[in-house]
This record gives sequence, structure tokens and C-alpha cells, in this order.
Amino acid sequence: MPKLNLAHIHLHQQPDGTREICVAPEYRAHGTQAAAYYQARDTTPVALRITTAFLPFEQRQPENQSAENLNFAALAHCPALQRLSFSEYRARQYSNLAALYALRHLTHLTLPHQSQPKIDLAQFPQLRELSCAGKGNAHNLSQAASLQRLYLFSFKNKDLSALGSLKKLQQLTLIRPAIETLNGLTELLQLETLDIAYARKLHDISALQQCPWFKSVALPAKFQG
Repeated sequence: MPKLNLAHIHLHQQPDGTREICVAPEYRAHGTQAAAYYQARDTTPVALRITTAFLPFEQRQPENQSAENLNFAALAHCPALQRLSFSEYRARQYSNLAALYALRHLTHLTLPHQSQPKIDLAQFPQLRELSCAGKGNAHNLSQAASLQRLYLFSFKNKDLSALGSLKKLQQLTLIRPAIETLNGLTELLQLETLDIAYARKLHDISALQQCPWFKSVALPAKFQG
């Protein structure tokens, strides 16, 4: 493995103890090498975050701009990577997706909250936690059968029936969904926590009456009180 280069890497520890490696897109090879180094050193979980958020303000990616391409070739340095986030770096297209799909041990994935490009979730059989734009940039979401925690932004469906195959789902968060009803919720027998915010079209929550196993439910203000 190449000599570890920390010059363009920002390290910090997440609340759950995970060692997070933040790296700007142009130095992602350094980030993947660092991830491989720390994974080989001890058993502390390692997360790789491709972002410009930790850079000085003038060097960050503007919110209204997207890069031309995000190349995943550097991920080949760390095939055992379990946690990956590139939600804060927007690109018009991805290249070398084979290197991304080779991460067969990936358990946590955070995608940009935009509709394109799409990532095939069927390639990650161990994926347990996903955050993304509502199905827009996540192909084969229904095949992510190991998912336990799901965070969807701008989910486009009118109800939740499309999520019925996610039998292991324990936590579901929907931000600005287009749902009108909670139909399909009864299929999620392992679900314990439901959080729905800014759901302007939601008018029917009667399906909740058939889900007595829920431990925590948060709904828009119009359903409270």
C-alpha cells in the first residue's frame, strides 16, 4: 500500500465511535488509502466522506453547481470499506462505477440529494443504512433487502407500498415526500421508528392504526394535537 498521506485529509470521530475520513474529491485516492490503513490497523469502524464542506468557504462547491464527473476508481484502494458518503458533492455523471460496486462489505451509504445519476443498490447486499433522494438517484431500492435505516428526501410515490419489500427496515425518515397516504406501512413488520416531515399532500394516516408495534412516530404538525 502507498505511504499514508494525511496532507489533504480531515479526520474526526463520530458520536458512535466511527473514524470519519473527510477528503476533497481531487484527493479521494489519499482518502481511500487512509481508510485502508486504518481498517488494517484496528477494528474501529471507518467512514469515507467525499466532500468540500471542511474546506475554507471560498474553496467549497457552490450549492447551485455540479461538477462534470466523479470518478470512483480510487475506491479500489479500499475494497473492504463499510461506510461511504458523497452526499455533499454533486456531479453530473459518475465513472468507474465498477470500483464502487466492488464494495461488497458496504453497510452505510449516503448519496447526494438530487435525482441523478443513479446508483444500483442491488450491488450492496450488506447495506444497512441509506440516505438519498427519494428513489430518484437510487435504482433497485426494493432489492436492498438488508436495509434497517432509510432516509429519503423528496420521495415521489403517493404511498409506501414501494417499500414493502424492505422487511428488515427498523427506522424510516421521509423529508418532503409526495405521499398522500401511509398505505403499505403494514408490510414493514420490523419498523419501530417513523419520522415524516414537510408532507404537504399527506391526508390519510389511518394505516398507523394497524401498526401497534411502532415505538416512535413523528408526523407533520397538522396531525398533532
